Amino acid sequence: MSGFEESAEGVAIFKQLDRRITTVCPDATWDGDKAAFVVQDVDLEAGASRDFQFWLFFSDGKVEAGRVEHLTALAKASDVKEIFGATNSWWEDWFSQGLVVELDDPMVTDLIESFQYTLKAQISYNGAMSPLSHYGEYWTRDISSPVRMLSIMSRPDEARSILDYHHVAACANEGFFNASKVDWPTDVPCAVTDWSALPVLTNKTAAEAPSYIVHMYHRLFDTTGDSSLMREREEMLRYGLQKQNMDETFLLPFSDDETFRAAMAMNLNLDGGASMMFADVAWSLHSTLLYVAAADGLAAALGYEQTDEIVEVRNSVAATLDQYYWQEEEGFWAAMVYKDDLRPLMAPYEDVNLTAAWMNLEDALGWDRISSDINALVERAWVDELGVIQTNAGAYSELFGFDLSMGVATGMTPGFSLYALSRHRPDLAQKSFNAFREIATASGNVTEDYATKGFIPLMPLYDDSGEFGEVWARFRPWEGAQDAEAIIFYLTGLWPDAANHRVALQPHLPNNLPRATYRGLMAGGCKIDLSLEEQSETVRDYAVHFTGDQCNDLDVTLKTATWECGETDFCQVTVTANGCVIDQGAAATGTASFKAQDKMICTFRAE
Repeated sequence: MSGFEESAEGVAIFKQLDRRITTVCPDATWDGDKAAFVVQDVDLEAGASRDFQFWLFFSDGKVEAGRVEHLTALAKASDVKEIFGATNSWWEDWFSQGLVVELDDPMVTDLIESFQYTLKAQISYNGAMSPLSHYGEYWTRDISSPVRMLSIMSRPDEARSILDYHHVAACANEGFFNASKVDWPTDVPCAVTDWSALPVLTNKTAAEAPSYIVHMYHRLFDTTGDSSLMREREEMLRYGLQKQNMDETFLLPFSDDETFRAAMAMNLNLDGGASMMFADVAWSLHSTLLYVAAADGLAAALGYEQTDEIVEVRNSVAATLDQYYWQEEEGFWAAMVYKDDLRPLMAPYEDVNLTAAWMNLEDALGWDRISSDINALVERAWVDELGVIQTNAGAYSELFGFDLSMGVATGMTPGFSLYALSRHRPDLAQKSFNAFREIATASGNVTEDYATKGFIPLMPLYDDSGEFGEVWARFRPWEGAQDAEAIIFYLTGLWPDAANHRVALQPHLPNNLPRATYRGLMAGGCKIDLSLEEQSETVRDYAVHFTGDQCNDLDVTLKTATWECGETDFCQVTVTANGCVIDQGAAATGTASFKAQDKMICTFRAE
């Protein structure tokens, strides 16, 4: 339904699509012919100008009587410049909060800002997050990376608002869900009185997404050091682990809504191609790694004993990694195991295997094993000229006019890669970081999928009205947030572990930049300012200021490097300290290991 309506104040254009109404109203400054507001020829002499101001109103529902008059009057009574000024001030204030990144590379800082803006613009006042612009619902797995990004960006209150709305939606749906609406009432009692009595999860919530929920609460806890929210919703979090649909040997399925499925099937040339139904034919390494990480996080935060059911089941799930997935001779985990004969797929895959590093499972599964898995993947799939990990069996040369000769990737793949390489492959991490200059779109976003050759976004645009297809894969809060978090992780190496009252920092200073400062990092409630400055190619200075009031006896490890040694290779420097006492054995390998105190300032020199 579309058309024109006139009011006493002027003409308004409205167009009603399936789920929304767009209304265009003239500004109060419009004094010309009413019909000319819709289409008008403009004849200007050289150097002359003419301004046009109008309002766009977006809403949903039905067109009601008096709507146009109301909106037109609202537009007339509003001052455009005043609204713009207030909006700009709001965003300036918002960006001044949380982590402040000071880096002598405006492209990087602008990209980080763009990722944050895209995410914030897609979170409703009630905490519901929906991937605009076509979708109008709320996806469970899509909130995982935003919570992680908001946590590493030191915005715990906003991360909590997302979790609060998920709790509202889970209560309203009487259990975990794949997708739900964004406007559940937030002031009603929870419809679930006994989470343990709910049935086993099935279909697209059978595994994977429930683990994300538990993990997000743990990630927030690592940032704040406050486990009260996990304790308050403990029964719901236990439900998310206890009711996953594993078989009698503790193997976990695919959910069949993982974004990487089509790309994985195409890049590995699996039977069924992009339409392959993974949940029907295979058990999932991805779901298994997520489960172990989620269970470890819940148990650590709430202090579970080894006899707790969560821990016992976790151990049984983790045992399947050795029994079914790990390939000792090849040195990697199989990305999946076929259900019919428990035959492993003899290949790793980036969006699956790199989950181990992304979930910080090194302590649980072994640093050497995760490094081996990453190295095996790099050996098979690293594309040095592009700075990306891209599996490609060469089965597809073209699809819908897109050149797929170098494979297809999800928007999360660069984030998975950079996060893992930052810690395990310093010789490749900077190239992976620099790839974002080409991967990100002009607006500073990443798409749901892209063709690796040329980093061409795969964005269906079927109808210029936006009613069908639109650009649903363009401004992605899940993919963009995961990539943004990986960039911050690469730059700072921030890895908080609140349960063990420790934090690791392994900052990088890429591309021979002279300095960097990060104000307001958070670890277990402790706030930290971190700065780096090059003195020469062989000398780098660091300063760490513990500005918060929850830093006493925090175990800190700072991994240092110089441009010539350690930044882009496996070389080790030595580090000295001023203002704190560091472990001398670790210092000989470039690591400053010490205990923090509130308001402490420590400086270090690596050379």
